[in-house]
Amino acid sequence: MKFLCDEMCGDINRWLRMLGYDSTSPQDHPNQDDSTPNDDEIIEICLSTYRILISKDYEIIKKMKMKTEKNLKSNQEFTSRFISSPTTQNGNKNCIFPCLLLRSTEIIDNLAMISNNFNIRLGYDINNARCPKCNGNLCSIRNPEEFKRQIPPSVFNYHSEFWKCDNSDCQQLFWKGTHLERIKKTLEDVKIKITKKY
Repeated sequence: MKFLCDEMCGDINRWLRMLGYDSTSPQDHPNQDDSTPNDDEIIEICLSTYRILISKDYEIIKKMKMKTEKNLKSNQEFTSRFISSPTTQNGNKNCIFPCLLLRSTEIIDNLAMISNNFNIRLGYDINNARCPKCNGNLCSIRNPEEFKRQIPPSVFNYHSEFWKCDNSDCQQLFWKGTHLERIKKTLEDVKIKITKKY
């Protein structure tokens, strides 16, 4: 499952990446003149790369739904990409409508809504996470000594495991810091929200 979050959903984009999903923004798909794609171009990117569009903009979601309906009727490959598995209790396949309008300003509400619609996993595992900054894959560092100069001494002396973004333009370093507890707490709150609401 892949996502594209528009500029109003940057926080969601980072969370989806941390959860291990390939999630991009319009800025990650610049036009040849380096301009940011407009609504129609964003929709075409989603349709051609089988990405689920996440937005707080009613108009772009409305356009995406219309385009999706046409593609579901005329494009067998497109349809197969958005048929979920396994089957439902009555044996039918579920069709995933590949866009979602978010209405809340709260991250917990929005993650709960995405999870309810697309059944995303709500567990954080740094070994499966993607770089929240650029969407690159995280690789475990075998020899932390090589990166000692890039890591604060208090962090290097306290931690034994480190990860690096594999994107050569990024190469951000990661470790299991105090932020890990905040991530886990937020995800637990999302699970509670889902249980109470759904």
